[in-house]
Amino acid sequence: MMRPLNDRHRLEVMLEMIQQIESYAYYGYFQDFSIDKTMVLAMLKRLEIIGEAAHWLSPELKSVHTQID
Repeated sequence: MMRPLNDRHRLEVMLEMIQQIESYAYYGYFQDFSIDKTMVLAMLKRLEIIGEAAHWLSPELKSVHTQID
């Protein structure tokens, strides 16, 4: 049985997705966006994961860190 995700896990997932996006930028993969639809979809998926994880953060965490919406 899977344990429910907690804020720490969600924040770790968000950080991992951000690091992956940054690595694409660092290695210049953004230049490939106009020709590589797979790269575009991969980046959009990571942004979607970040948004979904942020959405499910606890109200307690969001009340302490009001910049999270």
